[in-house]
Amino acid sequence: MATKKDEKEVKDRSPEERKRSTLESPDKQSGDQGVIGEIQQSGREIAERSIGAVGSRTRTAASGYKSEITSGLYSLADGLRKTSETFQENADDQPLPAAGARYIEDLANKIEWVSNYFEGKDPSAVAQDVKRFARENPTIFVGGAFVVGFAISRLFRSATPTGAPQSRARA
Repeated sequence: MATKKDEKEVKDRSPEERKRSTLESPDKQSGDQGVIGEIQQSGREIAERSIGAVGSRTRTAASGYKSEITSGLYSLADGLRKTSETFQENADDQPLPAAGARYIEDLANKIEWVSNYFEGKDPSAVAQDVKRFARENPTIFVGGAFVVGFAISRLFRSATPTGAPQSRARA
């Protein structure tokens, strides 16, 4: 219980000193820490639920596209094999077309391997493998991301009808 002497001392202090003494009060601190702790815990729970919901939606969407991705990769590999066969048929014992045919065949095999990999793995396992690879090989990962982005942009650009207006003016 505060006495008149204590009240007079509090009144004589500057507003900053009164505020500091209130904040430094052990009873006040433990009450504030309890409220802050509850708010932090509530925030963590909300964040965990949100992350779980986003992850669930992402896994569902990835599973839906999985068959489309793998069939597209198989088609790409088949197309590359046909191209390789055409190179081999027209090689006429020339080293450059023969080497190109072998390179294209190797590329088709690797694309087919990637397709089999996607087909046999859960999307979350694929994501974990990509994260691990990115941590272990950051330079290769960034370079690969650049190449994939460039290839996708070229694919979209080539898919645009020739008579359609371009979004950017060319200089």
